[in-house]
Amino acid sequence: MDGILYNPNSTYVVVHRDPRDVLFSLRNHMDNLKRIDYSLDPEEDVSALFREWVRTPASNDGGVQRSLEQIIIHFQSYKRFEQLANIHMFHYADLKANLPAAVAAMAGVLGVNVTAEDITEISRLADFKNMRDNAAQFAPLADDGLWKSNENFFNKGTSGQWRDVLNAEDLALYDERMSTLLPAEDIAWLHNGTSQ
Repeated sequence: MDGILYNPNSTYVVVHRDPRDVLFSLRNHMDNLKRIDYSLDPEEDVSALFREWVRTPASNDGGVQRSLEQIIIHFQSYKRFEQLANIHMFHYADLKANLPAAVAAMAGVLGVNVTAEDITEISRLADFKNMRDNAAQFAPLADDGLWKSNENFFNKGTSGQWRDVLNAEDLALYDERMSTLLPAEDIAWLHNGTSQ
């Protein structure tokens, strides 16, 4: 929100996700890009990468994947204005838990009249499996050859993949850093949305 002009006549729909999931998702996107010389190394020290990401201060170079703090700044830039009637924050976990309810809520904030049948159809189309199965239609810039695989733009769609690779020390460092960046209630929402 600090990088765009605010317009009181616009509606802002913001979707956030557990920052740890964001990092792992971004790594997969980088691995899938044709134009960047990067590939996931099965021997990579994921703990070292994660710890660097946790410790690195935010910068203005657009490298959101380089810093936990950059993700938090993005969150805070909208959170501080959430009382405004045209700012609406959603969470990936809530979309995954109940996509039809999220579609109805988004339609409501956008002032779009939808029927129950519309919500069912939109939810079917926006379902992760459908989007992956039809990646040529749904992956951004699919026609431009940006991705090695359009399907892999939609990698797994699950949360918590970091649980299998990060150790207790990694997570303790993360928790300590998060406690310096956000109050506990914001951390809880950023990790889980309202669905848990």
